[in-house]
Amino acid sequence: MDELTARCRRLDHTFARPMFYISLASLLSFAVLLHFHERPEYFWIWCAGLVLSALVWPCYVAEFVLAWRAGSPRARERFWCCVLPPLRIAARDHETGQRVWFPQLKWQAVSRELRDRLERAGNIPMITIACLVLPLIAIEFQYAEQLENHPRWAGGLAAATALIWFAFAYEFVVMFSLAEKKFEYCKTHWLDLAIILLPLVAFLRALRLGRLLRLQQLSRTARIYRMRGLAMRAWRALLVLEIVRRVLQGRPEQRLKRLDELILAKQQELTDLEAERQTLRQRVVELELMPDVERVA
Repeated sequence: MDELTARCRRLDHTFARPMFYISLASLLSFAVLLHFHERPEYFWIWCAGLVLSALVWPCYVAEFVLAWRAGSPRARERFWCCVLPPLRIAARDHETGQRVWFPQLKWQAVSRELRDRLERAGNIPMITIACLVLPLIAIEFQYAEQLENHPRWAGGLAAATALIWFAFAYEFVVMFSLAEKKFEYCKTHWLDLAIILLPLVAFLRALRLGRLLRLQQLSRTARIYRMRGLAMRAWRALLVLEIVRRVLQGRPEQRLKRLDELILAKQQELTDLEAERQTLRQRVVELELMPDVERVA
């Protein structure tokens, strides 16, 4: 075992377990920050999320610095984890770059089989969590006035919404990290990505709107609540679409269709590799037949 391999193995042994749970805490703090910012009554909850995010961030910096000093080939990836901490949840190992760590499963090789296994295991729980949006819509419609006047009720609704967002964000981060073609994964799972990003966009726009309204001395609260309501209705509509998509995706016909598409993609990839091999083989033959003088030139 060379020295670099030994250093990378020590990094994996030291950081894999604690950083997984720290990254879950980071994702939880993100959920709190995105869903508890619209009412003054939630100020201390929002501050708790901000403090939690600030407390765990130095852990990412420490891992990046140690990985960089050790010469780990995954140092750049750890740098991006400092920028977006939840990406660390399913980050690949320093030693090989082909393994990930999960509780219970421990170290697992990244493969198509692992991705399919996790996707099948998470499909029913994610449908169940997404279905929580249906009673939330009914509660908000039926008890709109009570929610407006009782911060605790509204806080419970915000907590349930944050839980749904947390679950979808966790699943997306894990599957995105395991995907070999990450852009392709984002393109085929655009609905999941929209569910994650829409609350973030609403949060950023609320901050910007609040700053503009303070400058103009207008009513900040009513405008932000109106914008927040539109964003949440759109978000819940996306969740309903996601429920339908996941239910249909589990049908044998849909799974067969996905397998057919995967086989076609693999066949095309194999055809391209064969063409490249033939080109290189022809080039080698030409070089062998070429006189020594011309080959040197």
